[in-house]
Amino acid sequence: MVKTEIKSKKTGYFSIKIESLRYFWYKYSKNKLSIIGLVVIVIILLSAIFALQVVPYPEHIGAFTDFVNANLKPSKDYICGTDQYGRDIFSRIVYSFRNAFIMCIGVLGVSAPIGVILGLIAGYYQGTVIESVIMRIVDIFLSLPPLVLALAVSAMLEPTLLNSMLAVSFSWWAWYTRITYNMAVSVKNEYYIKSSELIGASVTHIIVSEILPNCFGPIFTKLTLDIGQVILIGASLSFVGLGEQPPNPALGTMISDGARFLPHYWWQTLYPAIAIMIIVLSCNLVGDGIKDALSTNEV
Repeated sequence: MVKTEIKSKKTGYFSIKIESLRYFWYKYSKNKLSIIGLVVIVIILLSAIFALQVVPYPEHIGAFTDFVNANLKPSKDYICGTDQYGRDIFSRIVYSFRNAFIMCIGVLGVSAPIGVILGLIAGYYQGTVIESVIMRIVDIFLSLPPLVLALAVSAMLEPTLLNSMLAVSFSWWAWYTRITYNMAVSVKNEYYIKSSELIGASVTHIIVSEILPNCFGPIFTKLTLDIGQVILIGASLSFVGLGEQPPNPALGTMISDGARFLPHYWWQTLYPAIAIMIIVLSCNLVGDGIKDALSTNEV
């Protein structure tokens, strides 16, 4: 009898989750631009993962020179043209998406958990020394533009992809702390929180099981929006030579190299810039759709 009840509870739990996902997708799919953004992101992500299999010239990704075909205009053989070394720009753009997404995973995978944990602690201990110390440090970091702080940190480190991720993460965690702190403070005095405290629940249980689930919506929305912003900052670092180093392709480096040949060889700068615009715009569209889908008001 007990096993049957446990099984029925589990079944009911999964049924609720499935219905919640269906309802989420229903609200998300009402925004057609968000659907377009999601499709573009999926295509770019798959292209980045299988870049060596889908690009027309995989050998052009690394150290390769073909001066006979250097600086060729876009054509059926080279749809985005070639650079000053004769390398196919389209192949290098597709492969550069891989490093861009790796940077997003690294930056958000480090900064988001740190920021969320500190925000939960500061929100739960509102009015104490713990909250004052954490939030004053957050205020200091938020007062500095993230790109300027990332440039300063990157300049002190060796220019590599890993160090670029560390530099951006150093300036990014504070935003998640602020968002989580505001959400934690807004629900801290709710009756179910007070009830948990009265029955003797531990601080860890209250923070993780009671407060954190109420912060998932804003955090998840910001994570989606930040993908494009992290890619943009990563491209800015590589543009000034503080990111991924040649011969490895990077969108910012490709724009920087091509800018030296403007306006004659315009395609060397234009197509990497369009690639950044497309991926940032798509991420913003997906983030807007998620924000609408997670809102409590029916559209």
